Amino acid sequence: MAELKYLFSKQFERTPTWIDKGSGATRDVGIWKPRPPAGYSCVGDTLGGYAGTSGSVLLLAVDQAGPGAPPLAAATYATQIWNDSGSGADEDGSLWLPSGPKGYVALGSIAAKGYERPSLNGYVVVREDLAKPGFWFEPAWTSKGFLQSWAASFWYVWAGQFGGIEPKTFGAANSFSRSPAKTLHTLSPTGATPATED
Repeated sequence: MAELKYLFSKQFERTPTWIDKGSGATRDVGIWKPRPPAGYSCVGDTLGGYAGTSGSVLLLAVDQAGPGAPPLAAATYATQIWNDSGSGADEDGSLWLPSGPKGYVALGSIAAKGYERPSLNGYVVVREDLAKPGFWFEPAWTSKGFLQSWAASFWYVWAGQFGGIEPKTFGAANSFSRSPAKTLHTLSPTGATPATED
């Protein structure tokens, strides 16, 4: 019995939470929050440009919950894992790792304008047995630029040899090449079935 259903949505908020404009980085980047349809919840934010993103990001909904602990739990706390202090960007931004009850894990991170903890409304963590380990493979974006000393990189979560469903979320590091310290998870194909977005 599949406890979860999932889809990859291309619906996002109208404006990004943070962009690197003014930082001096050669490549532009923006962080975008999903806008889930009714019944679905977010696991994390994703990357794009200043004007939008052509990508998609994982959303989850309960399908047929079993008799035990629910497959999803609301994120109740978040720990800051990165901020753009020293970047020179026009706007301040930070990235946060959500958490919830014991036995649940995060599949993504949540961006905030400024350095205060963001709203966790609409974000969930996943029961541990419905997740698989995630890995960092290579940076999707770095802050490298001409005469630019601020070091940062964003990395998409990679499934590696464990065969999880990659959520298309990301983590961050204060380095051009060193991967993020905090690990995110992928979704286990067991117990989850794909759905389509209306």
